[in-house]
This record gives sequence, structure tokens and C-alpha cells, in this order.
Amino acid sequence: MDQKQNAAMNQAIDLLINNDTDISTLLKEDGLLKQLTKRLVENALQSEMNNHLGYDKYCHTDSDNVRNGKMELTLAKV
Repeated sequence: MDQKQNAAMNQAIDLLINNDTDISTLLKEDGLLKQLTKRLVENALQSEMNNHLGYDKYCHTDSDNVRNGKMELTLAKV
């Protein structure tokens, strides 16, 4: 992380801490910590999926492989 990103991160953390925020609201069941963790995990999983497949979600290519789940499929009866 470069100096500019580090400064921005520190500023965001300072806003949370110095904003007279009650610490219990950060740590309660649906508090900020849970929401932050959820978004971090979702973003990490999305990045991992993009890297694994080689393209972003909803990025249409010439391939028949569509990732958005909106492609019609024909099933053969056995």
C-alpha cells in the first residue's frame, strides 16, 4: 500500500473513531464491523471468481459461457 492509500485509510478510520461514535454500535450484532467484514469477504470472493474465470461478471464475450445466469438452456430428456 502506498503512502496516499495509507493516508486515505487512516483518515477513514479516524472519521469512524473520532465521530463520537459509541463503540457498542460498531460491535453490535448488525454493526459496522459485521457490515465491513461482509463487504470485504464479498469483494475478495468476487475478485477470486473474476481471476479464476478470466472475465468480470456481466462481461459478455464471444464465448457461449455466460456468467449472469440469464442464458436459456435446453435439456435433453433421457
